[in-house]
Amino acid sequence: MLKQFLILLCLLPFALPAQASPQLAKSWGGSATQLKQQTTALILQIDRGKTMNVSEAYALDVYRFGRNSDDLARWMKTSAGPEDLGCIFRGMSEEAETQLLILEQASQPARQKQALQRLVYMFADAELMAETAAQHLPRPSLSQGKPQSSCQADTGEALKALQHH
Repeated sequence: MLKQFLILLCLLPFALPAQASPQLAKSWGGSATQLKQQTTALILQIDRGKTMNVSEAYALDVYRFGRNSDDLARWMKTSAGPEDLGCIFRGMSEEAETQLLILEQASQPARQKQALQRLVYMFADAELMAETAAQHLPRPSLSQGKPQSSCQADTGEALKALQHH
């Protein structure tokens, strides 16, 4: 059922209007706090030997967190924000999707717990980053005439830095 839900989410149009702004950054940080608490509760279920099922509501919230991370990355780029912050947002978007897929496919509690722990670490980092992102004020683009940069190669390094916990 979760697989069908995730497939449906992937089919949503990606042209939804992004309202990336300081307000989105604050909201994103609040979502990270809530998701961290929910994810910690799921880890406790596993630790107590209970069967852990990812609800559709939780999966949707993590998916939205990832989409908002991607929106924040685009906002950083279009408002000439710090490139490394944009890369970290993109990395978090990818990490949210990756861990949701692992949770859906994992049949062993140890594998589920590992995916949930990675999410908890990411959400904790997001709480810290949200304030920094919320304080970013758009400024005129300085990238005109500057080669367009891509941090895909750097995303892995950004995620490694976030996973130092």
